Formats: sequence, C-alpha cells, structure tokens
Amino acid sequence: MTPFFLMLVVFWALHAPGLRGWPGGPASWEKAAGALGLGLFGSAAMHFLRPDVFVTMVPAGLPSPELIVVVSGIVEFVVGIGLLVSRTRRAAGWASVVLFVAIWPASIYVAFSGTYPTEPTSSPLYHWARVPFHALYVGWALWIARGRLPFFRT
Repeated sequence: MTPFFLMLVVFWALHAPGLRGWPGGPASWEKAAGALGLGLFGSAAMHFLRPDVFVTMVPAGLPSPELIVVVSGIVEFVVGIGLLVSRTRRAAGWASVVLFVAIWPASIYVAFSGTYPTEPTSSPLYHWARVPFHALYVGWALWIARGRLPFFRT
C-alpha cells in the first residue's frame, strides 16, 4: 500500500503547475507510467536489499522462494525501465498488468496464512488491506497500457 501512495504523490507532483502546461508535454497516462516505473524501481531494490521480507511472502509449496524473489525483483526492474521509455511504455503497461496479477496470490497467501513479514508492518490489518490494493495496481497499469482510464471511454 505504501508504494501506491508514493506513486500518487509522484503523479501529483508531475502535475504541478510548472509541468502541466508545457506544449507537447506528457499526457496524464504517461505521467502515471513514470510514477509506476519509479515505484517498481523502489520495490525491485527492496527485493535485493531485504529479500527475507519477500521470501516469507512466497506461498508455501512453491519451489525455491529465494529464486522467485530474485526473478520477481529483476522483472520489476525491467518493467520499471520499460515504463520510463516512451517506445516501450504501452507494452510495459501490459507487462505490469501481468506482473500485478501474478504477485496477487502472494498477498492473498500472507493475509490468509498469518505469516506476516515484520516489514513494513506485522499488522494483520495491513496485510488484509493489501489484497484489494492489487486491484488499484492493475487499474493503474491498465490506464498506462491503454492510454486512458480503464472502464471509461475518452
């Protein structure tokens, strides 16, 4: 949830009056891509700085949790780069949709299993609240992939 709120802050900062009126400036969905890309960089970095937090989130029964954490960190980094590059932004938007759907089961597993990582919090409420937040991540990624808000015609 914290990365989502940080993405919102970056997104709103990119809409500051000085950045808003540039002729040919980026559209809102492109600014959303920048915010998501930076958020994915932060998350990817944490996969390597604090892998123990992510290893506890890997659902039981999956082989090699450490490898899953490393691979998902690399994927987040690559998708984050794609979101920042205009030529790959839409494709990276679709890749981020797939990524968020793929990691959703980890949040569901943590909420149901009660194996709460200590960071950012060991509160059960926090980990239960993370589950519906994945829908917001998927919606944000769809906005980027489609160049418009999901479920709205513009």
